[in-house]
Amino acid sequence: MTTVPGSMPSMIFSGFSKEALIFRAMQWGKISKKFSNYFLGPLLFAWLLYSIRGQVLRQPHLAASWREVTGAFGSGRAAYLVAIVGLMGVNWGLEAAKWRLLVAPVQPVGFWNALRAVLSGVSFSVTMPNRIGEYLGRMLYI
Repeated sequence: MTTVPGSMPSMIFSGFSKEALIFRAMQWGKISKKFSNYFLGPLLFAWLLYSIRGQVLRQPHLAASWREVTGAFGSGRAAYLVAIVGLMGVNWGLEAAKWRLLVAPVQPVGFWNALRAVLSGVSFSVTMPNRIGEYLGRMLYI
């Protein structure tokens, strides 16, 4: 088959070359990263804030619960509250280590990226039923 430099098949197939596809994928990666960082990220953050605010305001005894929490800081129970918050950090750290080990055969992930994945999964699971959001949030960092 004779190929003319300006022929239609040559022009069409030149866009499907390996180098062109890799370059387009790299460009799309930059574009999608900018899109997710500057548009999708703030949009998801606003959605999570709105959702958490709605859940807090729907609590039946919100004022009494808030008085209980603020009263815990002034009483001898403040140490329990600090211990609970500290143990939450330990729990999320262990979850990150488990996630890192689980994902290692597919893609090596550092501890801090695993921790970010776990925390984003926790924030997504707050707004979605049956903890579906936990896996969606974790997938953002793979």
